[in-house]
Amino acid sequence: MASRNGPGSILSQLLRVILKDLEINNTRFVALLLAFISDPKNGIPHNKRDISSARSNIIHEINKESISWKVFIKALRILNRSQFTITIKIKHEDDLYTEHSLDVNLGPSYNYGNDEQEDE
Repeated sequence: MASRNGPGSILSQLLRVILKDLEINNTRFVALLLAFISDPKNGIPHNKRDISSARSNIIHEINKESISWKVFIKALRILNRSQFTITIKIKHEDDLYTEHSLDVNLGPSYNYGNDEQEDE
């Protein structure tokens, strides 16, 4: 069972903040999800069984208390986002703060296949 304070929990909390800040309710998210599933570049076969399965699996993944980076990035792609910046502000013992950032470009061809390794 995933820890509520583990790294995946942080990503799950951040995703919920993003959805709230963007005012994306369940109805809107499902509409975006269906558009994502219908897009051929995401590799989901276009038949009722696979579409239903993908929809159910993605909703289940995203609603977990702890999510992986792979799921977090998939959620951003569902929201039609192709780029984000990670910024970490670290407080040191002497009350000095340092910031460290990384721009992440997901691009149009991000692979959602079954990766051998899924980091959290």
